[in-house]
Amino acid sequence: MIGAFPFLLGLTLLGACLGSFFNVVVWRVPRGMSIVRPGSHCPACGTPIPFWRNIPVLTWLLQRGRAACCGVRISVRYVLLESFTALLSLGWGLALLKGLWGGDLRAALGWYVLAMLAIPLSLIDWEFFVIPDGLNLTGFAAGLLLRTALAGNSVAGLVLALRDAALCAGGLYLFAWLLRWALARLGNLSRSLLAHREHRRRWFGGSLGLYRETARALRRWAGFDDDTEILGLGDVNLMAAAGALLGPAAVLVGVPFAAVLGIFGFLIRAALPNSTETARAAGVDAHAVPFGPFLCGGMLLAQPLLPLLSKLLWNL
Repeated sequence: MIGAFPFLLGLTLLGACLGSFFNVVVWRVPRGMSIVRPGSHCPACGTPIPFWRNIPVLTWLLQRGRAACCGVRISVRYVLLESFTALLSLGWGLALLKGLWGGDLRAALGWYVLAMLAIPLSLIDWEFFVIPDGLNLTGFAAGLLLRTALAGNSVAGLVLALRDAALCAGGLYLFAWLLRWALARLGNLSRSLLAHREHRRRWFGGSLGLYRETARALRRWAGFDDDTEILGLGDVNLMAAAGALLGPAAVLVGVPFAAVLGIFGFLIRAALPNSTETARAAGVDAHAVPFGPFLCGGMLLAQPLLPLLSKLLWNL
């Protein structure tokens, strides 16, 4: 473990630095700002922050959560994000040393890259209901690079990465199209039933409660049509990046995990204050829940479990 200490320390420091950079990405990218210019500066007075006052976690602790230039309070979310990425990197390093990926360096690196990208992606999608193309493109390019560099045959590795990305993105797009088609048919049926008002009470046997609940459901379903958005293209592009990084098996197994996580996400978002206002500001349904964070979480959970799941299925 002595030889592993420098490796784990370096990973932890790398994670903290990435967390500091992700703070910039999460704030600037959704607002159309450059992540390069201007450099780090105080959000209150605009004073440039020198590098020795921009050390992840440590600076915030030493300055007791306040800016050195004007004393304004700095949100704790910055240091929490830096700490989380540092701990996640450390955890990944420990899992790698314990043989979680069975010596498959490509799979391990693919997981780490997607895990790091998932952090700013999830925070942006949760608040703004959008997945920046730059993050998806970075993951896709990293997947192609890893599959090409670590394959015995570089050309074959590149071709397989492109194939996996196309399969995953195309599969999700097809699923979203089929679901939208089914919901549109449900909307047509609901509108048709609502149009026959004189028959509705008779259908429900005079039960006023059942009548009201069914009518309420029909009115909601009547809003579905061929233009109903099920998944954004950002989710589809995310699947292309995940396919290149993790492969189709992890993506396929990860989608059910994502669906379960999404249920909990819906409950959490419903309990949060101002969640409906945030959704309306993003131009989506007030009760909508971004799926990008849960897609990432599902695939990241599934990929290390693939060997175990394969053994379980083989023994059935």
